[in-house]
Amino acid sequence: MYNFKRINPTNEDWKVIESTYDATVDKTQALMKYVELQGNEPFIAKVYKNDSLYGYFVGEICVRAKVKILGSPFYGLGIAHQGLSMLQEIDGYERITIYKELARWVFNLNYAIWIEIEDWQLSMDDCEGKGVRFKGHDTGYTDLTPTEEAIEHSFEYKSCRYMMNKAKKLGVTIRETLDSQTFLDLHWEQHKDVMSRKGVETPKPKSNLQKLIDAAYPDHLLLMEAVSPEGEVVSTAMTTYDNHNAHFFARANFGKDLKWSANELLMWESMKYCKEKGARFFNHSGVGSFKMKFGSVRLWKPRLYFAKYAWLTPAREVCWDIYHRFRRLFAKKGLWMK
Repeated sequence: MYNFKRINPTNEDWKVIESTYDATVDKTQALMKYVELQGNEPFIAKVYKNDSLYGYFVGEICVRAKVKILGSPFYGLGIAHQGLSMLQEIDGYERITIYKELARWVFNLNYAIWIEIEDWQLSMDDCEGKGVRFKGHDTGYTDLTPTEEAIEHSFEYKSCRYMMNKAKKLGVTIRETLDSQTFLDLHWEQHKDVMSRKGVETPKPKSNLQKLIDAAYPDHLLLMEAVSPEGEVVSTAMTTYDNHNAHFFARANFGKDLKWSANELLMWESMKYCKEKGARFFNHSGVGSFKMKFGSVRLWKPRLYFAKYAWLTPAREVCWDIYHRFRRLFAKKGLWMK
């Protein structure tokens, strides 16, 4: 019923992928360039139903791994929810069916022996009883479709709106960056300070942030700064966006600048910018207390797993447990990804 063909997408293919009803910023040509700059191999396939083009699948092969792993997205890339971009609306049952057929095709052609997929369109209920392995993870998002007044009114008062008003009274203003390289240098130093206050090393190398800027700025990457009345940049934030959604990437400030209470205002102005560009929701990439106070809805989203060989599933669990143990150990010693 379904057939697949791996392609080297043309600009026309990308226009279609980025215009579908289920498109996300993480499936844009720009973000896939970022994936490629990190040393991964884009994996784009056309999906056919009854020999007619039905949609696309967007993912990447992790070439650093000893075994071929197909991620959509691959864990640790700093992007979210990829999967299918369909030419017409389909339900969760059909999405699962397509993924099962896709996995068989991938395994038969030896493109990979392990597949993991996060699809924003899927719910946990869609996966129950469908014969697929999956795990849930929670995330928070702010609905950007209401009016700005309605969105702001949904924010927690004391921990959010009060802080925004305080920043305004102190004379803090928000602007897009004047220079991306200056922004990156400052943001990196601020980010290291944040991690130092938490007692861990920064989890991503500076070169990754440079690659994101090289790939996505300015069309799909928003770089925003909070500025004190004296002209000092006291907080910075990075957000990927397109006309479908926005995805929080990073925010940082020096401990000495917390007195300006600029972080909440910076996030709200970033959300408003993305809303103006057409984004329908703002994915906060987690459910920390700071992220959930922006009128956020908490969702459990599934991550699908497909293995060519049965032994891969328990082996992966063991490997990931070891990986995270060493990562936490090295981070505490300040040795993780300087």
